[in-house]
Amino acid sequence: MSKHWDRSGNPQNADPAALVNNRQLVGSNSADDVIALLPANKKSNSVLAMEVIMSASPSYFRPDEPARAGRYDQARVDAYVEATMGWAKKEFGKRLVSAVLHLDETTPHIHLAVVPLGEKGQLNAKGTFNRAALIRFQDEISRSVAHLGIKRGTPKSQATHERIQDHYRAVNEAGQSLEIGAADRARLVRGETPQVVKDLQAKAGDQQKSRQEAEEARLLAASQSAAADLAKQALRAAQDRLRAIPIAEVLPRLGYERDPNDTTEGWKGPAGRLSQGVRSGTPEKFFLHDMDVGGGGAIDLVMKVDNRDFKDAVAWLASQFGDNQAIATLTAKTESEAKEQIPLARAKVVALKTTEEPAHLEAVKKYLVEERKLPDPLVSHLIKFKNIQAAESGRFINAAFPLVAPTDAGEPGSAERKVGLLLRGTQPEHPFHGVRGEKAIWGFRMSANKEAARNVMVIGESPIDVMSIAQVRAQKKDLFSTLEKDDIGKIYYAATGGSSRDQLQALVRHAVSKRMQIFTAFDDDGPGRSLHARVDETAKDASPDAVVTNLSKVLTMMNEGIRDFNQLWMLLLRVGAENLKLRIDTTLEAAKQREAREKAALAAKTLLARSVPRRGGGMEL
Repeated sequence: MSKHWDRSGNPQNADPAALVNNRQLVGSNSADDVIALLPANKKSNSVLAMEVIMSASPSYFRPDEPARAGRYDQARVDAYVEATMGWAKKEFGKRLVSAVLHLDETTPHIHLAVVPLGEKGQLNAKGTFNRAALIRFQDEISRSVAHLGIKRGTPKSQATHERIQDHYRAVNEAGQSLEIGAADRARLVRGETPQVVKDLQAKAGDQQKSRQEAEEARLLAASQSAAADLAKQALRAAQDRLRAIPIAEVLPRLGYERDPNDTTEGWKGPAGRLSQGVRSGTPEKFFLHDMDVGGGGAIDLVMKVDNRDFKDAVAWLASQFGDNQAIATLTAKTESEAKEQIPLARAKVVALKTTEEPAHLEAVKKYLVEERKLPDPLVSHLIKFKNIQAAESGRFINAAFPLVAPTDAGEPGSAERKVGLLLRGTQPEHPFHGVRGEKAIWGFRMSANKEAARNVMVIGESPIDVMSIAQVRAQKKDLFSTLEKDDIGKIYYAATGGSSRDQLQALVRHAVSKRMQIFTAFDDDGPGRSLHARVDETAKDASPDAVVTNLSKVLTMMNEGIRDFNQLWMLLLRVGAENLKLRIDTTLEAAKQREAREKAALAAKTLLARSVPRRGGGMEL
């Protein structure tokens, strides 16, 4: 065995010029390595070492020319050695005494020498290399090289051995004259196979396998070419169907809304202003004003707005508009075959596309920190846990707030289960905000007092508002008196700007079921007051004991044009928490005095009315 490994036996199937490429991977070829590992007490007929050969098909090592013996791609060889030797070292440990890589034969392969020691250190070839062990070896090594595209042979295959006459015909076709010396002839007489014959048989087998794989590759290429022709026809038909989808139906799914200043053909969305060619009679044509680019059809629209390539745009449209269009994503299949794989194709589509580019996330953080004055640690924390993401649309980078189910709002890891995105433009010239995907709730959670068991929920309109409330509360200046108490354990912050009425009510019922006090923090305007009333009504319907507190009264008392909580937070940064508290207290005191004066005036007016003389004379006292 060692003579074949170190080439001292001059094997017939090896290329002498390539001998220098062989590598010793473990140990040496010396029998001393085996002897050193043998137990002191062993039977005379014990198997001292087992040989293991690891290799793969020629089509792996030389995919472009599998029939060309002796050629190989060095990078593929290195990857194969790393994967297989990692398995071998883990499997055999110290029992692996030698490993050598042969690159001078028809196909690269590795020889291992393993001492078959059992658990107690005794020689046990039957126990360590039995049928079950060999099957396990094949299973495990196939898993170790699966990432290279190498597949295991069929387990329990019914394949039959090659007929002997066919095998020797291949040996004869190897193209070499075989010279057998006297010693080898003697081995033949005794029924043994000389090494020189073994080498030639191995070479013939490799060559025959290479020719067989080359023929299989040719037949496969021919069948794929025919399938591709059919697929092209089906693909063109499917693409025509996709392009026929009205872009007015596609735009809302991309996060666009009708422009109130031009409801006929104007839209506002994540990639800026967009116009349809409705008035010119070409409604499927569009123009993106902020990108100064136009186009036509649903596929082109998705490519430009969502920054997708052609194939990804087709797949996204298929996922949004049904199974008939999904066949267009499977370019290597005929239409009938594609329909069977629709669920798989749709599962691979990224419907809510966000970007992990550091520069894009930095742009979002810069907007929130510099423009909205939110603290860097809070924003960075929420970005780290994907509660804040970035979405690229056209030339714009938008802040993307993942929307989740009401019961998931604020729970750790919920962003991974997002069903939609609440988008907000980060550039001054692009003050866009809208929903992409399904409507739902955005939220996060903060710990207040780890020793307290009472949890509360703050429900606001926008993510920026509820983040601002968290910062105002952190000042602990009694601006939100009941929200700043020390008996609160966790605070769930939820933004409902991207939700429906039903989802808002589901969020409130969930909070009440968890016995949370609810704080509403909507804008100080008509819609905001209506939202507070809806929350209060839903909570009281869920439980008579529900407590709902309106934080928006703080905005009402300011009387300085402050309409939302981000404006309140920026005012606090300008004047300081102490001065803001003083202003609120002064406003509150003035409101009390005004209310007292109004009551006094009303009382005086009532008294005066009672003191008016009657027609019949006298006074009414």
